[in-house]
Amino acid sequence: IFFRSILIMNHSGPKYYSDGGCADVCSASPPPRNAWGFAPAQSSLAFFGATILCIYLLGQVSTASSAVWAAPQNSRVPHFSRGLRRPLAPAIHAEVDIQKSAAAVQTSPSAVARRGAIALVTAGLASVNQQANAIQGMTAGRVPGFSDEIDERGFRKYMRPQGKSGGHGVGWSEIPQYSFDVHETFEEVAVSIADLGGTEIDARFQSKTHGDIAIIVAPVLRFKDIGFNARVTIDQLAQPQQIVEGFAPEVMGNPIEEEDVASTIVEERDGLLYYQFEVRPRTIICATATGNRLFLLVTKSSYRQWSQHADELRDIARSFRVPTVL
Repeated sequence: IFFRSILIMNHSGPKYYSDGGCADVCSASPPPRNAWGFAPAQSSLAFFGATILCIYLLGQVSTASSAVWAAPQNSRVPHFSRGLRRPLAPAIHAEVDIQKSAAAVQTSPSAVARRGAIALVTAGLASVNQQANAIQGMTAGRVPGFSDEIDERGFRKYMRPQGKSGGHGVGWSEIPQYSFDVHETFEEVAVSIADLGGTEIDARFQSKTHGDIAIIVAPVLRFKDIGFNARVTIDQLAQPQQIVEGFAPEVMGNPIEEEDVASTIVEERDGLLYYQFEVRPRTIICATATGNRLFLLVTKSSYRQWSQHADELRDIARSFRVPTVL
């Protein structure tokens, strides 16, 4: 339509012959023409129309190509992801299967019946899970465990809150309420699997003046195959040097040698045997075992913190107590 109007405009008005004559009555000289026979104004309109047409065609092509990429390609991965085809394929197939299943449920006459059957199966599985013998605490996160009383040294007691959850899986008994004395400058901080000790860290504490404390709760099966729900003490698991060497890579980040252990104390506290080590550099490890778990309290400090508060850090380790699991 646009070019038709241009053509009409081009042939309307006075008509001039090649010799300069005018077919109609006119007093003006013939307007200048370009190589295609259009006047300047008409050429501008033609160029503008052609530009609009090109923009429109490009928009149509872009819309079509977007629709092609957005549509499922028979669960095929685009060519630039071929290197990741294997890890991505299960997720893609799962998504396609979910879409097909959803469509089938919406269109099938027996969709309601199938939904009812699925609900019954789910309820049955849930009832089975509820019968598990796990009594792990269900209170997640950092639950306050510090006492309000602070003694003349600036120490207060920390006791693991009853019911606090732990990352040891279904089937484990609840973690005993271990306790220890700690300086008032220590505060509990979030536990991360990136920390030394990984998922076996039960609690972490930090002090700008004294250093760091970590409580590690590990299964005794790491040292000895003793069966499910066993009741052992630390001397039944391994000798002191084996215990400290076994956990050194986790709590210190690297293996240790026998000469790295500056001191070893073996003593009984409230009827339970404890191993306490001082390991270079500036690390104290106190370990005991009861039930089917091994408990470790680990303190780490900088050179300045150790030089000023080494005795207080030793007192923290000596105060570590775990109730005996009967």
